[in-house]
Amino acid sequence: MEPLVSIITAAYNSERTIYETIQSVIMQNYDNWEMIIVDDGSTDHSVEWIGNIIKAESRIRLLKNSDNRGPALSRNLGLKEARGKYITFIDSDDIWLEQFLSSTISLMENEGYPLVFSSYRRISEDRCENFGNFIVPDKVSYSMLLKTNYISCLTAVYNSEIVGKRYFNTSIPLFEDYLYWLTILKEGYVAHGQKEVLALYRIRRGSVSRNKLGGYKYIWAIHKNIERVPFYKRVYLIICYALYGIRKNYPFIFLK
Repeated sequence: MEPLVSIITAAYNSERTIYETIQSVIMQNYDNWEMIIVDDGSTDHSVEWIGNIIKAESRIRLLKNSDNRGPALSRNLGLKEARGKYITFIDSDDIWLEQFLSSTISLMENEGYPLVFSSYRRISEDRCENFGNFIVPDKVSYSMLLKTNYISCLTAVYNSEIVGKRYFNTSIPLFEDYLYWLTILKEGYVAHGQKEVLALYRIRRGSVSRNKLGGYKYIWAIHKNIERVPFYKRVYLIICYALYGIRKNYPFIFLK
């Protein structure tokens, strides 16, 4: 029997995109999964949309925060309910290609990898523009990840029987996913990349994640206060992170 995969989705005011996200999960050619959607205090019609979609799909559960608490706390709520051997995340505006789970779980089962992530295509919010593929490296270690975040929550899957069920650090408001992977790889695990493009990542206008300049202070804080990196090395790492970020995000860095 296929091992169970737990899929965690934090959703906030996502009525325009959540349908495609859920459908991309339902259309997977891998059947043994559960999807736990945590609505983070949405003020639009997200809950109604989700409720209507999941009436006919018993593998999907909806949890609700009474107010907006952010993605880290929302994902942690979903993680507490997760029962799967494998754990993965998909945000409420992202899309998996139909072979994402089958390809990833097959690789992990055959090779015994603790953490696998994949390449993905960057698209505009309305899906009319293609900003190119982000092709991941074959392997990422802790030292590599300190220089830049190669691992997207959109395509990362980890084996909870090997690394344990992990929860997000809620002490920082941004880059909580980056810290999540750092915490795992710091213990000596290696993340393995799949070159095949297996997902679509929306570039949203005004997205917080594209506020790179303001975000660097959080990267600095992670390296300083949590990873305890010496000052001279922090300077080197933040330069690496900035340069790689410019190269990675150049196709859409000037979007308004």
